[in-house]
Amino acid sequence: MEGDHDPQKDVLDCFEIGRYRFELQPEAPLMLPHFPGSTWRGALVAAFRRVACLTSEAGCHSCLLKQGCPYPAIFEPSLRVELQDKSFLREIPRPFVIEPATDTREPAQPTRFDLLLFGEANKYLGYFIVAAREMARRGLTQRRVPCLLKRVALLGADDRETDLVLEGQGSAQPLPSTPDPKPPPVAAWPVALQFLTPTRLKFQNAWCHTPSFHVLLSALVRRASLIASIYGRRPLPDLTTVVERTRSVRTLHSSARWVDWQRYSSRQQARLTMGGIVGDISYDADPADFAPILRLGELIHVGKGCVFGMGRFRLLPAL
Repeated sequence: MEGDHDPQKDVLDCFEIGRYRFELQPEAPLMLPHFPGSTWRGALVAAFRRVACLTSEAGCHSCLLKQGCPYPAIFEPSLRVELQDKSFLREIPRPFVIEPATDTREPAQPTRFDLLLFGEANKYLGYFIVAAREMARRGLTQRRVPCLLKRVALLGADDRETDLVLEGQGSAQPLPSTPDPKPPPVAAWPVALQFLTPTRLKFQNAWCHTPSFHVLLSALVRRASLIASIYGRRPLPDLTTVVERTRSVRTLHSSARWVDWQRYSSRQQARLTMGGIVGDISYDADPADFAPILRLGELIHVGKGCVFGMGRFRLLPAL
């Protein structure tokens, strides 16, 4: 490596990322889908709009309050973001990611999801908390199972709770400052990744069942660059040379498999099938050469459907 000249060196400093854990207690047995990211997202978006909207307009485009309203700032950023290259408008990432719990639970047990907020979106955490209470009160899934929002906590880089924001029906505590991501120690060779939730990456207009390291890093750098440019402290450094180095990286092993799941789109009034890979892939590369961008990827996810929690991966110890 080139030591101090590594353009990845300060990539994590470009971002302010807050990660919050929401825990809910169902008041009746709650059966969630196997991958509930879309369920959480749909219910939370609807509740957020009910909480934030003052005009009851059918849409945000013609609303006089759209420049100051938190709803389009979070869920329709294309109405607020100015980009010189208009071709990127369809790719503008939302300033949040919902990470559904991946562990199994009994229907009567508490359930949870983690919410990641980027940059200025952290100042709207209070809206998310009120929206989560409203979502829980109205009930989840088609059965409208009512829940109670038990607690909201700030998470550190190691997934441990560092501050309690809300407990029970009490008032929220003063919102803590969001911690800067602290990357854990770098794993040994090779680069071994575990895709925890369905990950959708495309190459030459086809979905990748075993994405190359180049395809993965290219998609990750593209997403990170957009997030940093729109919501970050400063733009991401030029990582062209880093991406170019991945062209020669071989895939060593893959146990990844394609998994399909369905979600209901209220906009299209239809059930949509969305697939992605889950499992482990190892690449013939030194993790130390790519650790900063991979550690960032663990936080922001990669590929399509990140707001649902898709594209979540972690860097594993050597296989």
